[in-house]
Amino acid sequence: MSKAVIFSAAQSVLMLAALGFVVKQQFASAKPAEVAAAVQTAEEHASSGAHEAEASRSDRHGSPPKREDGEHGVAAPKAAPAKEAAEHGEPASQAASGGGHAAPTKSGGASQGHEAHAGGGSASVDPTEIANELLAGNARFVSGASSMHQWGRERQRVQATQHPKAMVLSCSDSRVPPEHIFDQGLGDLFVVRTAGNIADAIAVGSLEYAAEHLHSKVLIVLGHERCGAVTAAASGQKMPTKNLDAIVKKIAPAVAASSGWSKGPALVHMAAENNVARTADDLLKQSPVLRKAVAEGHLTILRAMYDLDSGKVTPLP
Repeated sequence: MSKAVIFSAAQSVLMLAALGFVVKQQFASAKPAEVAAAVQTAEEHASSGAHEAEASRSDRHGSPPKREDGEHGVAAPKAAPAKEAAEHGEPASQAASGGGHAAPTKSGGASQGHEAHAGGGSASVDPTEIANELLAGNARFVSGASSMHQWGRERQRVQATQHPKAMVLSCSDSRVPPEHIFDQGLGDLFVVRTAGNIADAIAVGSLEYAAEHLHSKVLIVLGHERCGAVTAAASGQKMPTKNLDAIVKKIAPAVAASSGWSKGPALVHMAAENNVARTADDLLKQSPVLRKAVAEGHLTILRAMYDLDSGKVTPLP
């Protein structure tokens, strides 16, 4: 080994010994509190660096967010619907159905939810009481306070069967929907509609079914003012098809009975009323089933007119 190499190694040993002496002196002169503070500071820097690194990793890799306790995991589940409903004073059944709050009503409760008598099968068996229920519904319709129907619930209630409390034979005019006019729900009315509310064989057969098998207690024949079918009959013009002519011929006797009293719009109005009366009579003449039901007190036939302007239904004698 050369002298140069030996000298170099000795020099390195001396330098290391000197460095160790300096470090030893520094630690020896430091106070314990200073050493502890330095250690704590180093630990805090290390912890902060670790959190920053973790956050950076979460942003890059889409890791789940931390809960408030600093642990990864699924967020705490929400309270069960029934529990939430109980906390808010709601029936559990409403919460289980996803809400289902009863819709608000208008005019201070004059038009309450229709559930009480939805689906027909009204407890009322007296024809006069049923008629009054329908007129009360019409009054709500006229005042703009019709019931806020729970259509979903009404549909469920009548999905298996029907027990309409009343039948209505009305005109097919799109402005004369009996369910709306009388503010009734699903299953409340058995409705047959024909142009001019005439009683042809199909209409009569339909009403017989409702009277015989559904046991409806009331049948209302409902006409309306400015009826197109009555106007056509009052015009005296020839109809372009035999089907339209069949309608006009059914109404013609009512026009003839009114022609000596009025003309123009007044004639149409009077003929429409007379047509309601003649239709009610025709029902009894053409149908042994309806005739028997009336004779035995199981069915009452009523007559009425609907006003297109006011929305009001007026009973006829």
